[in-house]
Amino acid sequence: MADSTFAPDGFSIERTLGIGGTARVYLARCLQDNRYYALKTIRDSSSENLSQFRSLAQREISLIGGLKYPGLVQLFEYQDDKFHPYLSMQYCPGRTLDNLPQITSINNLLGLLSSISINLYYLQLCGLYHGDLKPQNIFLAGEGTQFESDQPALTKISDFSLAQKSGEDDSARLGVGTVGYMAPETIDSKKLDHRSDIFAVGVIAYKLTTGEHPFMKDESDPVRINAAVRESIPSPPANVNSAIPAPLSDLIMAMLEKDPDNRPENGFMICEQLESMGCLYPFRKAIRPKYLFPLFDAENTGALLKNDYFEIDETAIKQIIEFSGDDNTRLRNILEIYFTRGLLVWDNGRLKITVPAEKLFLPKKLLQKDRYDFHALPYSLKKKIILTAITGGRRQAESIGLLIPGTSDDNIIGPLIRYASENISEKIQGKFAGIMAERALMNYKNYRIASPLYLKTGNLEKAYTTTLDASNELINENDYERAFELLAQLELLCRQKNDLKKLRAVLMQKADTEKMIGETVRAEKSYREIIALYKGIPHDKLLAEAHKDLGDLYRMKHDFEAGLNALHDAEKIYTELDDRLELSRTLNNIGNILALLGRFDESLLNYRKALNIQHRLEVWPAVAATLNNMGGVFFFQGRYSRTLGLFEIALKLQREIGNAGEIARTLNNLGCVYQETTQYDQALGCLNESLGYNRKIGSKRELMINLDNLTAVMFAAGRLKESVHYIKEAINLADELSDKPMLAVFNYHLAMVQKRMGYYGQALQSFGKSITCFSEVNDFAHESVCLAEMADLYSRFNNPDKASPILQKLLSMAEGKNDKKIMAIYHIQTAMIKNDIDAALTALQLAREINSIESINVIKLRLAHVLYEKNDVSKAYDVLKDLSDIHADDKSNIENANYLLLMGRCALITGNYNGARDRFEMAYKQASASSLRPEMSDAMSGIARLDILKKDYEKGYRNYRQAIKIVRTIADDIADEGLKKSYLSGEKIVSMADEIKKLSRILAQKKRTGV
Repeated sequence: MADSTFAPDGFSIERTLGIGGTARVYLARCLQDNRYYALKTIRDSSSENLSQFRSLAQREISLIGGLKYPGLVQLFEYQDDKFHPYLSMQYCPGRTLDNLPQITSINNLLGLLSSISINLYYLQLCGLYHGDLKPQNIFLAGEGTQFESDQPALTKISDFSLAQKSGEDDSARLGVGTVGYMAPETIDSKKLDHRSDIFAVGVIAYKLTTGEHPFMKDESDPVRINAAVRESIPSPPANVNSAIPAPLSDLIMAMLEKDPDNRPENGFMICEQLESMGCLYPFRKAIRPKYLFPLFDAENTGALLKNDYFEIDETAIKQIIEFSGDDNTRLRNILEIYFTRGLLVWDNGRLKITVPAEKLFLPKKLLQKDRYDFHALPYSLKKKIILTAITGGRRQAESIGLLIPGTSDDNIIGPLIRYASENISEKIQGKFAGIMAERALMNYKNYRIASPLYLKTGNLEKAYTTTLDASNELINENDYERAFELLAQLELLCRQKNDLKKLRAVLMQKADTEKMIGETVRAEKSYREIIALYKGIPHDKLLAEAHKDLGDLYRMKHDFEAGLNALHDAEKIYTELDDRLELSRTLNNIGNILALLGRFDESLLNYRKALNIQHRLEVWPAVAATLNNMGGVFFFQGRYSRTLGLFEIALKLQREIGNAGEIARTLNNLGCVYQETTQYDQALGCLNESLGYNRKIGSKRELMINLDNLTAVMFAAGRLKESVHYIKEAINLADELSDKPMLAVFNYHLAMVQKRMGYYGQALQSFGKSITCFSEVNDFAHESVCLAEMADLYSRFNNPDKASPILQKLLSMAEGKNDKKIMAIYHIQTAMIKNDIDAALTALQLAREINSIESINVIKLRLAHVLYEKNDVSKAYDVLKDLSDIHADDKSNIENANYLLLMGRCALITGNYNGARDRFEMAYKQASASSLRPEMSDAMSGIARLDILKKDYEKGYRNYRQAIKIVRTIADDIADEGLKKSYLSGEKIVSMADEIKKLSRILAQKKRTGV
């Protein structure tokens, strides 16, 4: 019955919509706009209810009062009336889920769950957790009649009085939720996050698909219901209702996992899985950009577009900022148009641009507005804007004292500068460029602004010096793209003026930079042109340097003979010029190539010649560098003690000199030796100390080399999650430095981590990127290793048709280069894919020939695996015993879990069940610590097998389900449906699935018979 005393100003109460535990909700008509609203007020007039309602209503309005998203019931205003406080809300005429009839259409069911899940994802983006999701709090939009048709329904989530913000203390909540819908972690410790809401959606989905609650059934005792939520496993929906597809049933069971880490990652991922089942609900259209803007704290457009909601590359961000002028309203309008036209789409939970940056456009209405605003300006301000545009932009103009009066807002001036820059005539540009260049150079010493302006004027003398200075500044700051732009313009001007001396210097600057960032083809062309320009004129130091740098370039490309020829040419010229220091450095470079060719005696001879010259000149930093090179030769020979001795001498000398960069480099070298000898803790100590030096020095290139070694050691030590942070830092650095070789290396590191952590789909993409890049820069060694790992990945997909040609290519490369290390990798991969003992033994022999301790240990473990697969358990066990010291409990090693798995399998075969369980449990612990999901699944499967042997079917069922859950998580990352299918058809996985079905029947039979 309606409360006759509730008569809020400006509203006419129509009827009561519902009554809850603390509130009544009325349908009311606003007398001002004649629209209908829902008014939530107190349930009764008691002081206790009044106080409780106030707290809940104020909490709700504070959490979602500013959000206008179609999937949420909108809150408009809270009125704190003394006797009847109320909350005005959007009126939803549709039914709530608890009032729905039986759902018979699978399409409707999928669409309904997708609509709820995308709303849940929006809440996650908002940093909100609902905390009380249940059918009564989910409305169907509209009158609800459309739900009887075969069209997807739009849902709205209501009642946020028990919600919580991300990062907020648990005590901030005013309650814990509804019994039967609370997740286990909420019941146990009041913990709440988006995964707890996913659990509640799982309960709702279970009810919608089966008609019964997964945990309550006929039970009403809250204690027993909570115990069931924590402990019992409901029958899969497909077992209760045969009309439910198995993938949907599996998804619902995944949402109901006890461990929140095992539930779907977020609502968007649920939508993607529903989409793969044929769901047509347009969830990717639900969250428009305009719904995200109230969530932003950032003040400028650049920061907004770098938010986690977006995945947009820097070029596109730059273009969008130019269009928006740092005006958030303008930015929102641009993104809305892009979203409508399909240029901005949701993919993998983030908004991405679907076209190259050059295809982005300024919407017509904004362009017309800019034209009108520019021509409406007074002449003096218009001139300032034109000069600013000529100078290169507002920031550049302000750096040389050109200020635009009247406003400092980029959102007003920015678009006008962009408009002016696109519409200034060449005549006006030529007239003012020289004036602005003089101002930049004479008054502000700003080479970067003066250079392009002088280039526009065609003044070679002034353009030459300012452009070289500007390019040096840009290179030091790793802005290679801009440096190349300026150098290209200067090169063109030199050619136009026929000034060959200046042209050679410009080409040298360009070539050295190209070599530094891995643009080997371009760099070779530039060096060759420099050498050609010396035809018929006397030799000088620049020519010698061109030959020396060309030789180093050929070393990078593994064209060693061409490298030696170029370096010998440099050696002759330096001898002719009597430049002994540069001669010693050239001898060092010759030694480096000879070492790579395996001509170690000749290599050491050149190093010793260099060392003698450096001793006589008393150039101790050069002496230390040469000692490092000599240590490298002994490392290649497998003489690790001698290597460590030379590196320690070099390190001591460098510490005395105080050269932080060389100290860091030598510590890096020491780390590599310790890694090769599997002393990972010592390796990490050296590399972390080196990292500290490089961070202080600020050399991004040395930092990258350091991170390369550090992440490799972290990987070998099994510290994968920690390594990802450094890999991503390094990828960003390589991208910033435009360093293709290092970008390929770190994509390879990332691929290896992704592969071992079970992110097979992502690993395949990363390997693909790496192989393409390694091929472009002629890095044979890395490309070979990458091919081997990709072949192994395809074998994990149970796809020999793709693995075999990769192995054949690898074999051809290894034979062509006569590289024993790559040949060993080929043979061990062949052994693993084909269970070929002879191939494994060949790989072991090759590893012993090159004395690679790390490779020997890995290959022995693979040999044990092949022997086990061939049922030669006794020999497999003997090989494993030989590795016991390497895989001791106190030693970090990524292969520890695989070692323990093999030991467990051998124990299981021989009937040592207790020993097998110990090994499998230790393997699971080790694999979990390193996030090795494939090994986690294998270990859990082994434990489940032992449970069944003990006839503990319920425990075996749970453990097999846990193992298959991990498998499905791995499969979810594989985008290619064909590869996903072949992966899931693997013998081990099919066997696990069969065991689960058998156990399900056994447990169902026991339940029916009351056993």
